[in-house]
Amino acid sequence: MRHVPAVTILLVALAGCVPAEPTPLPQKVTPPAEAPVTEPPDGQSEPIMVPATSANELKIEILDWDQTQAIVAESPGKVVVFDLWSTSCPPCLRELPGLVALQDKYPDSVVCVSVSLDFDGDPKIPPSQLEPAIREVLEKVKAHKVRNVLLSTSYDDLFKVIEHQSMPVAYIFDQTGKRVVMFPDRKDPVEFTYAGDITPAVEKLLAEPATP
Repeated sequence: MRHVPAVTILLVALAGCVPAEPTPLPQKVTPPAEAPVTEPPDGQSEPIMVPATSANELKIEILDWDQTQAIVAESPGKVVVFDLWSTSCPPCLRELPGLVALQDKYPDSVVCVSVSLDFDGDPKIPPSQLEPAIREVLEKVKAHKVRNVLLSTSYDDLFKVIEHQSMPVAYIFDQTGKRVVMFPDRKDPVEFTYAGDITPAVEKLLAEPATP
């Protein structure tokens, strides 16, 4: 029988960075990675499946906003960077590799946190159903060392309690847990970059550690 390969089309919203309505994902269970097969011992007719393991599995935590902010208190003595992004935000996706590079450069003194705002509050499309699409993006940029959060607080509710109404957004907390920098600046809301804005701000904090 002749098989026709399936083609997956990824729709990326190109108009601004206010989160687009998510497309419901099919209810599907991702099969585990294939495990190696060994030859059956004498007297056994079936092969033995050896469980596959991953030494560097990318982890995604589903947390609400309060739980996400608690990460700062869990990281005393370190600079913490929050990057609020969405799969429907092209500028967010363009700068996300900068977060990964920052974590790779300062693995012991900086905690980088990617915070996905893809959940819109629709109970029919819970955060867990959005996880595969977010994982695909994070795997692509190799965000295995970054702390990855899928926010269970809807972006509408989040925008009611933070200073911004669109993405990308970055918050930088000093070694005492105080938020000292945010991008974009509300008084000068220009698009920011890691190379020109975030990384220099972090390196300044590392060079001049804050004291309680």
